[in-house]
Amino acid sequence: MELPHFLESLYATLHDFPVLFFFCVHLTVGRTVSLLIGHFLLHLSPMALMGYAWMGDMLNIPFFAGLYELLHRGLRLSTRVASWLDRNRARHEHHRFYIRLARMGPIGVMLLAALPFWGCGMWSSILLAWSLRMERLRGTMYLAVGSIIGTLIVLAFALGVTTLIRMF
Repeated sequence: MELPHFLESLYATLHDFPVLFFFCVHLTVGRTVSLLIGHFLLHLSPMALMGYAWMGDMLNIPFFAGLYELLHRGLRLSTRVASWLDRNRARHEHHRFYIRLARMGPIGVMLLAALPFWGCGMWSSILLAWSLRMERLRGTMYLAVGSIIGTLIVLAFALGVTTLIRMF
């Protein structure tokens, strides 16, 4: 399996620490890529991947929720980061798909967290939950369920591909 240069150098550095490599990929590139690498490259068990992905997703919640709060209150940690987040937030909030999910309320948060596509997942669903002004505990529960569903989707795909490869 050919990896991009960034992941290749990270893998070379953390080869002896597969779980740490998984978390580095998960927190930088996302759940879908980390699960596929965890399954196909690191050969971690599906149950371990479920737990690691869920923990990685749950680590995102306080970070991004706190970041959104700080930016909303006008505390600018970095003008570059703040302007990037403001642009992404504005782009998301005017996108038809995002608007439909916002109308769905908590179920939309869960669905957005579950989608294994770039631009969906935890970052966007935390933004949606924050925009809907969901209380933290309730929002975290919907995000956690979405994380589990999204992980199951990606693992089902990976296990299906593995089964097909073994058949031929």
